[in-house]
Amino acid sequence: NLRYYESVLAEKGIPYSVEKGVGFFQRQEIMDIGNLVNFLGNQMDDIALYGVLRSPYFGLSDADLLRVARSSTYGSLFSKLKRFSSECPVEIRARKALAVLSGSLQRCGAVPVSELLNDVLQETGVLGVYSGMPGGRQAIANVERLLEMVRTREQEGFFTLFDLKDWLALSVDDADKEGQAQLEASGDAVRIMTVHAS
Repeated sequence: NLRYYESVLAEKGIPYSVEKGVGFFQRQEIMDIGNLVNFLGNQMDDIALYGVLRSPYFGLSDADLLRVARSSTYGSLFSKLKRFSSECPVEIRARKALAVLSGSLQRCGAVPVSELLNDVLQETGVLGVYSGMPGGRQAIANVERLLEMVRTREQEGFFTLFDLKDWLALSVDDADKEGQAQLEASGDAVRIMTVHAS
């Protein structure tokens, strides 16, 4: 129910902070990175690609995705995105998505995972999108925290895109054990935490 509390508090302009022990890996911004990682690890993963195309990274609407899916009667969603982008050059979002994803696929394995993710964040401007959304500060802090966790894993030893994919998949099951990034709430603020943390 955390998302409901957060959306109402943000809508009413009530400052809040989320304490450790409340669903870091179940946050939408973390799941969006999971979809990106899943797609980069397997170009045939249409579900992950639908998720990342629909996310704030690329912002394709349901109608856009339907047009992409119908652009060809066969092939993966990524091959349909390629065809759609070449046949409909006025579709700027689809072309940008194709360019970013293609570039990321080319760099997979050649650069550290944290650098690959950071490049996608920069190329898509998603942190700017998050900053304009309700709860955006928390989303940005969570993405930055995940990147820091990935950098830590890289420093501990060899950490590939597939290691990140597996780690994220396992971590979703233990979501309640990992709290969100801590934000400084100025003045009085509602503190959200688990019963055990309180």
